[in-house]
Amino acid sequence: MIPRIAISTGEPAGIGPDLCAALFDNNFAAELVLVGDPLLLEQRATVTGPQPALPEYQRDNSTHAGG
Repeated sequence: MIPRIAISTGEPAGIGPDLCAALFDNNFAAELVLVGDPLLLEQRATVTGPQPALPEYQRDNSTHAGG
């Protein structure tokens, strides 16, 4: 099972959204869930590199806190 990690994009006027947008260029051994404004992330991603497809998070019932 792949771990799921939630990451806050931080203050919209800060560097957090830029750093989160840059995460799309990497492969991780986890599912990253970015918590923030998707429109802001798409806007910042156009500056940091290729624009990613940002699927909306869909919670499933198979994940339970504590493993």
